[in-house]
Amino acid sequence: MILTPSNKIKSLFDEAESALKRYERISLSNLAPAINELRYAGHHLLEAENATCEDDRMTHEAQAIDHCVRAKMDAKEATVVSLLECVADLRSKDVSADDMRMFIPDWDRFIDEASKARSLLERSGIWEKDNSHEIDEAIDKLMDFRDRIIETEPKVRSLLIQREKEARDIEEFNMAEKARVENEMNIAQERKDDRRYVTSIILSLMGIVLGFFGLAASIFGIAVTLKSN
Repeated sequence: MILTPSNKIKSLFDEAESALKRYERISLSNLAPAINELRYAGHHLLEAENATCEDDRMTHEAQAIDHCVRAKMDAKEATVVSLLECVADLRSKDVSADDMRMFIPDWDRFIDEASKARSLLERSGIWEKDNSHEIDEAIDKLMDFRDRIIETEPKVRSLLIQREKEARDIEEFNMAEKARVENEMNIAQERKDDRRYVTSIILSLMGIVLGFFGLAASIFGIAVTLKSN
């Protein structure tokens, strides 16, 4: 079946609108360029219907077709970008691949699919060819994983909160242990200083006693000498 320009525009417009509705639950803000492309397509379609000559009508129809194609491509591109951002956001958290495998056993396959989607995004020209179904398949897989990520996020947050608490507990324990050791060292030093002080007092008293005995001996010697004379 050969489509007339108006039927082709309607078909492409419906495809683009369908893509927008399919992916709008991901992020409306990312779809703004695609929505604008559809607005431009609608504008040129109206201009084509009101055209007074065949050349103007064909020009506006061609532009409407281009905007419809671009709208569909932009919708897919925005969706892939949003899904990849979702993956990047999760990977930016302080969780390892092993952690993620606890929640999503096929996490490695998920990362592979994200890499494939990124590769398709970098080669976005292929979307305008017949094999654009590749990006549709990639989006389907990423959207499935996105739903699983959303289900997993509370568990990831709980894990991070638990680890933060454990880290704080360890830090508090280490600080308390350091304070205890320092306190014991201070007490030991004080006891050592006290022993030195007591020892110095004892030695001073012994010196005084010995001095007293020495003085007494001297006096006794003088007394004996005087008595002998």
